Amino acid sequence: MEPICEGFRPGDGKPCVNSVDSKGDFCDLPSMFRCIEYIRRKEIRLSYSSCRDFTTCKRKFWWSYIAGIEPIDLPLPMMLGRILSDHLDLIHNKYPSTDFPVYDWSQHKKDDDGNMWPQFHALRGLIKGYIEKYGEMKGDTQFHFDWVEDGYPRLHGFIDLKYLKTMDYEFKYTSRQEAYTKFAVQDQLGTYFLGDKEAERITVRAILMPQLRQGKNESPLEYEERVYQDFLARPKFYVKDMNYWREEFNYFELKTKVQMIANDIIRYLELGGIEAFYQSNGPSTCYGDTTGKATSNCAYLDICVNGVVSEQIYRKRSID
Repeated sequence: MEPICEGFRPGDGKPCVNSVDSKGDFCDLPSMFRCIEYIRRKEIRLSYSSCRDFTTCKRKFWWSYIAGIEPIDLPLPMMLGRILSDHLDLIHNKYPSTDFPVYDWSQHKKDDDGNMWPQFHALRGLIKGYIEKYGEMKGDTQFHFDWVEDGYPRLHGFIDLKYLKTMDYEFKYTSRQEAYTKFAVQDQLGTYFLGDKEAERITVRAILMPQLRQGKNESPLEYEERVYQDFLARPKFYVKDMNYWREEFNYFELKTKVQMIANDIIRYLELGGIEAFYQSNGPSTCYGDTTGKATSNCAYLDICVNGVVSEQIYRKRSID
């Protein structure tokens, strides 16, 4: 098999001299993150999110998965989702302290007067209410799985919370709780059921973004307190649990889909690198909800529009 990577050189004890480790998943070249020769010759390891990116936009998959580029500053909706996710890890983890506050809010964007933006205060109020109403549930957060079956690509991922031996939770921060139907989440939950063989039920917990707006003469802290009190008064308005069971999903169809995606990825690599991973230009992919968390522009829109990877906007992902 002739190499398609111009930097490929067989290494001593490694697939290539540029391989980060002996396994060869990752590449040390500045322009690459994953070793495309290892993907072609050995195996490809995918996740639900990488499969979603590939089906959404091939170019997005290239930047996130192959080149390993990520934005330095997340768009506001994604940033809020990330903050809540960090808190949920602390709240539900059975090991560390969950006393509030546990998060450095001073790092976030402020207005001209030095105050945090209202969205952050609303989220703080929501988190305080969530801790009071739902904070007792403890388990293993960011539960990692690695699924392997002969004839299929390797799948890995992280489940938000393994609550009990047979019960998992997936958290969503959203303005549309009704969007997480079985049809909408079948690929993600099916992947999780494959990865966690003990799980019999996965609960999607959709947490509603605060709908209250800061009053004209209301201080940031008063606004935060109002959101907190509103959450305490109607927690079921903010938190909606939807239960899904293992037997509800078609695993042969899912595995076949992942296999076809893997085959296409290898074929696109052999067709010509980044140019083969074409853009899916359009309002729904470039400016719509591409995260599953909250509506925002695609994180790689700036690269596609301007044709350059700005070091002020993007950075290389670290290898976890």
